[in-house]
Amino acid sequence: MFIVMSISTENMCGGRFHIHLRDTFAPQVVRYVDLMESAIGQSLQKGFERERWEVRRNFGCATTDELFWKLDALQTFISDLHWPDEMFAKHLDQRLKLLACEMLESLLHRTLGAFQAWEKKGGRFGNVTDYIIPAEMCVMVNVVLETRNQSLKLCTFDGMDMVGYS
Repeated sequence: MFIVMSISTENMCGGRFHIHLRDTFAPQVVRYVDLMESAIGQSLQKGFERERWEVRRNFGCATTDELFWKLDALQTFISDLHWPDEMFAKHLDQRLKLLACEMLESLLHRTLGAFQAWEKKGGRFGNVTDYIIPAEMCVMVNVVLETRNQSLKLCTFDGMDMVGYS
């Protein structure tokens, strides 16, 4: 014998069970975001240590492709939770946008450093007016351009690009 009960979501929203679920899982979600923030930061650092500046998808390099994918996947995962507490959901969204902003700014600083190092190596051959730009430097320029494109997607919160606000 089956007993069918009609439970509407209105009755559950804010109820004891709903509050218990929220209180149980909110710290785990925060901890997961903390762990992912650390892992993505370490991945960015190690990626730049071994970066070869070869063209990959989206005109970036291996490190940037991986970084963009991880940031997007984390934001999508947290968004797909459809967290019922609006304040907490907004806090998570803003935190992930600021995390993306910090990571992209770090990416830009590291790329600029690598670009300047290649620039110091020089590329003058033949005439004094000739300047040969290595493919690696072109990849770095593409990384900067792609980072700006990604920032519009990953760092926009409430219609405002967070780049430069962290």
